[in-house]
Amino acid sequence: MDLFNTLLMSMLTFGTVVNHRQTNVSQRLQYSRDFLIQCNGSAPQTFCNEIPPEIRRCGPFSLNRQTEMEVRIRERGSEVYGGRRGPVAELRMSSAGRVRKRGRRGGVRRRLRRTGLRRLPLPSIILGNVQSLRNKVDELQANVKFIPEFKNACIIALTETWLKEHDPSQDFEIDGFDQPIRLDRDAQLTGKTQGGGVCLYVNSRWCKTIIVRESICSPHIELLSISLRPFYLPREIPQIFITLVYIHPRANLTDAVTEITKLVHRLQNISPDAPHFILGDFNMCSLKKDLGHFYQYVSCPTRHGKILDMCYGTVKDAYKSYVMPPLGSSDHSCVFLAPIYQSALRRGKVERKEVSVWTDDAIKELNGCFYSTDWDVFKDSCTDLDELTFTVTSYIKFCEQMIIPTKTITLYPNNKQWVSRSLKHALNKKKIAFQQNDIYKKRETQRLVKNEIKLAKSQFKDKVEDQLKNGNAYCAWRGIKAMVGMSDKKKSVAAYDKSDSDVAEELNQFYSRFDSHEFNDDLAEFRIESEGSQILIDEIDVWKTLEQMSIRKSQGPDCISGRLLKNCALFLTTIFTFIFQRSLSERKVPGIWKESVVVPDQLQKSPLQRG
Repeated sequence: MDLFNTLLMSMLTFGTVVNHRQTNVSQRLQYSRDFLIQCNGSAPQTFCNEIPPEIRRCGPFSLNRQTEMEVRIRERGSEVYGGRRGPVAELRMSSAGRVRKRGRRGGVRRRLRRTGLRRLPLPSIILGNVQSLRNKVDELQANVKFIPEFKNACIIALTETWLKEHDPSQDFEIDGFDQPIRLDRDAQLTGKTQGGGVCLYVNSRWCKTIIVRESICSPHIELLSISLRPFYLPREIPQIFITLVYIHPRANLTDAVTEITKLVHRLQNISPDAPHFILGDFNMCSLKKDLGHFYQYVSCPTRHGKILDMCYGTVKDAYKSYVMPPLGSSDHSCVFLAPIYQSALRRGKVERKEVSVWTDDAIKELNGCFYSTDWDVFKDSCTDLDELTFTVTSYIKFCEQMIIPTKTITLYPNNKQWVSRSLKHALNKKKIAFQQNDIYKKRETQRLVKNEIKLAKSQFKDKVEDQLKNGNAYCAWRGIKAMVGMSDKKKSVAAYDKSDSDVAEELNQFYSRFDSHEFNDDLAEFRIESEGSQILIDEIDVWKTLEQMSIRKSQGPDCISGRLLKNCALFLTTIFTFIFQRSLSERKVPGIWKESVVVPDQLQKSPLQRG
C-alpha cells in the first residue's frame, strides 16, 4: 500500500503535463482509481513497459529507469538492424547507469595511462621550441597540472629558452619535476647575445639519479647531454642517455654534426648497450649520413608544415609522435613522444624444442644394437667410399632415432635454471587463491611457494655439486654463475697502433698467401715419397679419439652428434677404422665429410636491437 499511496498522492497533487509535439498543447492527464490499483498489484519488472512515460519518471517508478533504458537499447538495435543484434544492443550498463561499450579503449596514450610512470621501459617526452621561457612558465605549469601528457611526461625538453646567467632557476621550477637542467647561451663563446639556450625537466616520480655528461656551447651548436637511471628499467637497458641540442639556422652543419658524432662515440665507450636519444631543434640538419644506426621518430610537422624539431635514437620503433599546441605565441608546435617499445622479456616468444633423452637404459640398448650389427654387410655391398660413408652414417642416425626417446620442452624467455615444475604449480595455485580472494588459502599457498623455492634451490645446488664431483667443470661453472647472477663478460677488440691502411694490407697478405705460392711441385714430391709407404691406423687410437669427443660440439651435415660418438665409441670403432684406412689408401676424403654448414658471424648487436 505504500507504493500505491505514494503514487496516488503524487498524481493528485502535482498531476502530469505532457507536451504534444503535433498540437503543442499542454493538458493535465488523469488516471482512474482502478488503473492505479492494477499498477500497484503488479510487479515493477512486469508492468514497467505498460506504464506511460510521464508516470514512470516520477515517484518510486524512477527506480526502474535502468531497466527502461535497456529495453530501449534492445528495441533500437532490433529496429536499425532488422531484428539482429547490432552495435547498440551490445552496449552495457555500468553501476552508475552510464552506457559504455564492451572491453576498454586501446591506443598508445590509454596504455601509457594504465602503465604509469614507474613501469615505463622508455621515458615519455615532451619536446618543444618555446622561444623565451620567461613568459611561458605559468602556461607550462598549468599544462602540467591539467593536461595528462604534460603531467605524466618523464622528460620535458625545451629549446630556445632565451635565459641568462642572472635568471635564477627557482623562478622556472615546475610542480612534480626536479630543478631544471639548463645550458644558457654564452655570448663570449658564440658571439651572440640573444636567443639560444636549452633546458631539461625530469619528472621526480620517474627518476632521481641524473648525471650531466656533456655541455657544449659553440657558434654552431648548443648541446646538453645527461644520463638517467630511473627507478625501473628493463633488464637489457643499463641506463639512458638524453642529449638536447639546438642548431642555429645559419650554423655550420658539418661542424655541428661532428660534435654530435664525437659525443655519441664517447657515450658508447661508457655504456655500449645504453640507448641514446638525441632531440631538439635541428633546423634542417640531418644525422642520417653520419649516424646511420640512429632512427628518427618525429613524423608530424612542427613548424609551417616542416619537421624541424626531431628526435633520433638507437632503438628501432621506440616512439610514436603526436603534435600538440605550442606554448604561448611560439611558432613551433610541441611534440609528445609516447614510448611504444616493448622490453626483451615481452618480445621473447615461447619456444618449443624437441630434445633427445639420453638415459642409461637407452644408451645400453643403442650399444646393443651396434654390437649385433654385421658391418661386413656394408663393406661388401658398397664399392665406392662415398657410398659406404653415406650408408654407414645413415644407418647410425636411423638407429639413434628409433631407440633414443625424445621429449618436447618449452623454453620461456624469463626461465631460471632452478625453477621446477612443482614451483610453477605452486605459483598457479597462489594466483587462483588471489583471484578467489580467499585469505586462508592465500596464506597457505604463500607458505607452499616459499617451501618450493627453498626445495628447488637446494636441488639445483646438489645438481651443481654432483657435476663438480663427476669432473664436469663446464656445466658446474655455468650453474654457479646462474646461482650468483653472474653474466659473461664481453670480449673487447684489441686496438691497433697502426693505421687503417697498414692493417688492411697485412690482412690482405695473410689471406692471399696461398694464392701467391704454387704448391704443385710440393704435392708431386709428397706423392712420390709416400707412394711406397702405407700409413696404418690402429683401432685403439680411433677408440681413444672417439672417447674424447665433446658432447657440447654441434653436429655436422651428417647429423651424428658428439654424444652418440662418445657413448657408443666401443662398437663404432671397427667401422670407422675401416673407413679411415680406406680413405688414406685411396687418397680421398668422403664427400659427406667435406660438407659443412657455414653460418655468418654477424656483428654483436645490443639487446635493444635484437628482435
